[in-house]
Amino acid sequence: MPTMSAPPAIPSQWPVEGQLRWRVACAAVVSGILTGGACLLAAFLRGQDFLQLASVAAAMALLGPAQLLRSASVLRRSASLCWKPEAQSYFLGLLAVALTAMVSALLALGFGAEEGESWAFGLALGIATQWKQLCRQHLIWDALPREAVQRRVKAQLPGILSSAIAFASLCMLVSAVLDGTSVFMSTWPRLLSGVVVLASADVHAELIEDCTSLPDSGLPSSDDMLEALTQPLACDGPGLGRWVALTALAQAIAYRNEGSYRETSAFSTATSRRGMDGQLPPFAADMFGYTGSQSASLVRATAPRTLPAGAVLDKLGTPSLGQRGLFRVYLESGLEVIREFTIRVQCLVATSWRRGPKALQASQLQVLEADMVELLPLMRVSVTGLASWICLSRDVDENGVVQREQALQKVIYELCGVLCAVEGVSQLQGILNLTPACGKAVRVAHEEARHSLDQLLLTFEGFGLSQVVMPPLYKQMLEGMGK
Repeated sequence: MPTMSAPPAIPSQWPVEGQLRWRVACAAVVSGILTGGACLLAAFLRGQDFLQLASVAAAMALLGPAQLLRSASVLRRSASLCWKPEAQSYFLGLLAVALTAMVSALLALGFGAEEGESWAFGLALGIATQWKQLCRQHLIWDALPREAVQRRVKAQLPGILSSAIAFASLCMLVSAVLDGTSVFMSTWPRLLSGVVVLASADVHAELIEDCTSLPDSGLPSSDDMLEALTQPLACDGPGLGRWVALTALAQAIAYRNEGSYRETSAFSTATSRRGMDGQLPPFAADMFGYTGSQSASLVRATAPRTLPAGAVLDKLGTPSLGQRGLFRVYLESGLEVIREFTIRVQCLVATSWRRGPKALQASQLQVLEADMVELLPLMRVSVTGLASWICLSRDVDENGVVQREQALQKVIYELCGVLCAVEGVSQLQGILNLTPACGKAVRVAHEEARHSLDQLLLTFEGFGLSQVVMPPLYKQMLEGMGK
């Protein structure tokens, strides 16, 4: 089975959010080519005439744009509890339904149906495909590795086909009611066309889940990452590059790219330079101030270094991009995300203080819940990425970049704040009547913060952890975790 992934040749001059959009567009095209190409091959082997082959080829060419329009109409940056489509989303959705109906009609014609028999079926199929896309309407932001997309599709293939057959049969029944024709008219051509369109939509959804993964080649430059990390913090509209940059930095250290470097035991106290065979993970050279590419040796170069334009030397002789080193900007950006998430959780806790006429209405509480759930994926990758890079710095950061920023103390402080906030919400779940999605988000945030905090405490035990100064409440919490 061919590898189903977006082409890695992403133009390096594009900003990081442009690369994500490129991968989303490639996912639509690739899924259309895979399923449409299989249909074209099957029609050719069956000895279909030229008109039928041309119909299948036209359907294959239109399937990718139809899926791209479908993604543009419903795809969001993060899951939302109270998302309301805008007029543009409705317009793009109608175009996607119409184009999907045309693809279905062309496929049915290519498989042997009579001309004009499949338009009602195609309309029902387009609506069904649009509805299925609504169930997977947001991108996946995760710092942990995902299984290869071809393996996921292979494992889910029986479910994909059975679901496609069921939905296609239902669309045939609906079309029979709409146009008054027999449900058995052109049964196999219409059923096959429906299975192809619906299966292609499922493959497209699996490919979209990989769009936020760190690519094996064409990594963003440090300048692009710096620019992306300073974008506004938002769950909609501007700021997409910040989500991509924080996720890429977390993925670069949380797991390895196949064939690029040895897996880094960033969460282990036994991490050592020899254990990594002297190889740096992606972005580590810029993160810790080393020279060379991402595969440069951990041993600092003895030859004269060529500094980037605008770079200056600090007091220790370490290059810093105009006081905007990558780790400094990354730390500030990640801490801002963690603080914003903590504030949103604290707002939920504060709602329990309002009684009587001042109490919040259910719709207002839902807005606060939605704000927290929307920011949860970015908070998770920020916490995982910062903790991983700080753990790795214990054995790799020879220039002391992380130590000068007091990153360990700052991150531990913010993680303690997250734990206090989510524990406060957990204690008030019976009072606040939170939705199941919000309750799940609170549990996930607690697990993520607790896990990262445990790793920091284990990694730096005996390596400067005693010098970290915390408020009495946080100090008591850390002592309890140690016991």
